[in-house]
Parts: sequence; C-alpha cells; structure tokens
Amino acid sequence: ANGISMDSNQHLTLEDITIYSAPGHALISSGDQHHWQLLHCSLKRRPGKTRCISATADGHHISNSQGFYRMEHCDFSYNGDDCLNIHDNSCTGIKKVGERTAVVGNVRRWRNPFEPGDPVEFRNGDLSPMNLRLSVDSVKWNEEQGECEIAFDELLPDDLAADTILFNRRYDSGNYIVRNNFFHHNRARGMLIHASNGLVEGNHFYMNQGSAIQIQCGVEQRWAEGFGVQNLVVRNNLIESCDVNHWNMAVVYMDVYLPGGHTRYPIFRDIVFESNTIVDCPQAAFFLSSCANVT
Repeated sequence: ANGISMDSNQHLTLEDITIYSAPGHALISSGDQHHWQLLHCSLKRRPGKTRCISATADGHHISNSQGFYRMEHCDFSYNGDDCLNIHDNSCTGIKKVGERTAVVGNVRRWRNPFEPGDPVEFRNGDLSPMNLRLSVDSVKWNEEQGECEIAFDELLPDDLAADTILFNRRYDSGNYIVRNNFFHHNRARGMLIHASNGLVEGNHFYMNQGSAIQIQCGVEQRWAEGFGVQNLVVRNNLIESCDVNHWNMAVVYMDVYLPGGHTRYPIFRDIVFESNTIVDCPQAAFFLSSCANVT
C-alpha cells in the first residue's frame, strides 16, 4: 500500500506535496516512466503526533523505469527504509531447455517484467560481460513456482552456466539529478544508487541509520538489483553522523553482493567525489570496491 504510485508517466511534476505516513513506499515509479521530477516535497512525521515513523519503506522507490528523473529541495525523513532507491532488476538461475529457450528461476512478474521484444544482456556470474545480447521472442510464466520460460530470437550458447545474470536493457533508470535535498533520520541508506549517469549535489545527509550514499549492484535470492553504475558525480554534499548502526562500516559505500562474494570486475566506473564534507563518521568514510577510474 504505497502513498503515490507512478507507472509509465511522461513529463510529470510533483510539487509541494507532503506525505505524513504510508504503509509501504511513500512514492514508487516504474514501467515506461520517464522525465519526471519532485520539487519541494516532504516525507515526515506529522507535527504534534507521537508516531515514530513516516512511510514504512522507501521514500521514493524507482524500479524498472526509463529514467530522466530530478529531485530538488525535498525533505525526506523517518521512513523505514532508504530515502531514495534508484534501480533496475536483474535475475539469475538460468537453465537451457531448448536451442533458443531457457527457464529462469526466482523471478516475479512484477519484479522482472520480461516482454516480447525486450533486449536482454547476458552477464557472467561475476558481472563481467559475455558480449551477448538477445531479444525476447516469447515468455511463459509459472508464477506459483516463481519462474518463467523465455524464448529468444537467436540460439543460446551451449555452455550457458546456471549463474548467468540477465539484464533487461529495456529499462534504464539512469540520468538523474538529486540536488539540494535533506535526507535524515531514516532506517536505512540516504541514497541507494544502482543506476548510471547521475549528479548528486548539495544534499544534506543526517543521522541515516545506514550509509549516506550506497552505490551497489548484485544478485542473491532476496534481491537482484542494478546493472552497475557509470558516470556519477557526487559533489558539495554534507554527510553528518551517518551509518549510525554500522550498517556497512562506511558512510559512502560501494560494493557488490553475489553468491560467490566480491568480484574483481569493475562494475562501477568513472565516478567523481568532489568537495564533500563528512562529519562524525563512526568508522570509515569510504569503502570502494569493484571499481575503476574513481576520483
């Protein structure tokens, strides 16, 4: 039960909106959603009341969208998960059952919406490229078993490994500006970033229970989110008293999660941290891994 659900809108502005509570995410965006913005919006506890929480989940949850998002001069606080989570969903657990057909497990239709015509990129189990991209020809769902059978337009490799990771490149939640916002007193990360081509500038992160900024990509049974992050600028932000429960042991955290642990493949590239101020970090200021060309 989310506060405001946005699905496949184009050129949409939400301005001067205050959300005091929601049983799920305060805002959620998905589908062919692109070119939308939040301006001067708030997520907070209702003044004068004793409630200790606003929304129970993310402030704004962006999942499988077409990107081009802007968030400026917003105040998000006291929610039960990340203030802002930007990601697209991947999946793994693949079994070849025909020359062009494979069954993929641990998927849900709402989370992994494969459709005919979708371009699917194949990655190795360590997230490195296989240099293979095929289009979906047809999909058969078995939702009770949490799996789907996908027929592709070309032949699959004979040696397709079970830990192959699939990126549905129909979706790209990248191309975002997050500027001059106040993210504070929430029960997870200030920003959870899984998408490329972003500017994170002039924000104030205060008393986030987890990292102020977490840059992430990975696949496991519970979560399979992100296609990697490239071309990101993080500058002129104030990070104050974050990672208060030692969530990741760093207030700026960059890492992958995979069944095999870390990867040496640099899934995070061309990232700049510039003129940020970090105050009262309980442990490390930065933890950076699986990356290249980070300044």
